[in-house]
Amino acid sequence: MDYQNIFSVLEKNEIHIDYQMAKEPLALGTSKIGGKPHLPKHFEWCYYEGEDYDGNRENRPLTFLMQINCEEIKSLDKDDVLPEKGFLYFFYELTSLRWGFEPSDEGSARVLYFDGSADELEVRELPEELEEINRFPECALRFSTHTNIPSYEEFSDFYTD
Repeated sequence: MDYQNIFSVLEKNEIHIDYQMAKEPLALGTSKIGGKPHLPKHFEWCYYEGEDYDGNRENRPLTFLMQINCEEIKSLDKDDVLPEKGFLYFFYELTSLRWGFEPSDEGSARVLYFDGSADELEVRELPEELEEINRFPECALRFSTHTNIPSYEEFSDFYTD
C-alpha cells in the first residue's frame, strides 16, 4: 500500500490557535478566550436547564469560552469556509458537562455568529449566578496555519478491516 499517497489525500488544512494570558483588557472585538465577552447589544445570555452529576436540575448560564473575529483569521482560511467578517462565539455549560449525545443535551453548548462590526459590540458582564470556577481568565489568541493528517487511531480505523 502506498501510504505516502494516502497521507497526501487525507491532509487537511487547519487554523491553529495559541493563547497567552492577557496582561490588560483586550481591545473591543479582539479574538480571545475567556474574560468578559464583547457581544452585540441585543444579545441575551444563553442558559441550559439540565442535571449535574449529583442529579440537581437547574437552569444555569453557559460559560463564555471564546470569541473569534473572522477578519483576523480569514487570510488563514485556505479552504474558504469561514465568513470574511463578523464574530463567532462559543459557549458551554461546564457544571453538567453534557456530551451532546442525548436529546436532553440540546442547548448545553452554543456556537453563535454575529454578522456585524466591532463598533456594534459592548463588553458584557458575566451572569452573577455563573460560578467562579466556570469563569475563565482573558487570554489573547495568536493564529497560524498548518496541514494536519489523521491520528494513527483514525488512520487505522479507516484503512483496516
